[in-house]
Amino acid sequence: MSQRIDHRSLKAQGIDREPTLTIPEKVWYAERAGRFSEAGNEIRARHRERLEARKLGTQQLARVIEKQRDELKSRLELEKAGGQAKKTPFGSLTREERNAYRREYYRKRRELEVNNPSAAEARRAAGRRSYHLQMQKNPEAIRKARSRYRAENAEELNRKQREYRHKNAESVNQKRREQRKARSVELQRSSRAASARGDGPKAAATRWKEYRAKQGPIGTAAESAQRWKQFRLEQKAREAALGGHQRTHQREGADSDSPDRTRSRRRAHDLER
Repeated sequence: MSQRIDHRSLKAQGIDREPTLTIPEKVWYAERAGRFSEAGNEIRARHRERLEARKLGTQQLARVIEKQRDELKSRLELEKAGGQAKKTPFGSLTREERNAYRREYYRKRRELEVNNPSAAEARRAAGRRSYHLQMQKNPEAIRKARSRYRAENAEELNRKQREYRHKNAESVNQKRREQRKARSVELQRSSRAASARGDGPKAAATRWKEYRAKQGPIGTAAESAQRWKQFRLEQKAREAALGGHQRTHQREGADSDSPDRTRSRRRAHDLER
């Protein structure tokens, strides 16, 4: 299928709409890595301003375009004249100046990401990829740095957590109620399923009562120990009769001489008697 490309402007073609946003290559690559780009945000802000002006009419759009051209022209003239103050390298800033710069940086990023959720999600995804890559390379260093940061900033972290819980108390409590309700429903479902299979607590209690009524008292501790010795002798005889493969398969993942298994088998033998 052949396609025709018209190199004329939208205005020359008679199309009344704003051209598609175009981001310079360097800015696009910087933002793809998840970094904050002031140049890209300015381009998007001017594009949104033209879109809003186009909705208000042709005259308003012309005024906005003229204003944007004047601003860009004045900025270029100021840069050529050397009137713009030279930026101080980030490495030469003090700790307080760096923190102030970061706070302003994050504030601007939050304001711009409100209107561009896709960029915010891309930045978070890039941050997660970087974190997982660092965890794969040196997880112990990440854990130590995290523990050191928490120890040094315990009061600040606790204060922020208290503020968050106080601010979002209703949503946090609602999530907890939903989780408790889900756990309760799951327990009821599992209990009903166990009762249907005959493995529930009521069924176990009924079987125990029937056993006691049929067998009578279990007996003294000496009688229980004698029955356990007899059970162990019978068990060893059965194991000796089994093949090596079956015996290994039966004992896989379990320690037959552990105290817990000994007590459980003793109880099971007493119940059988």
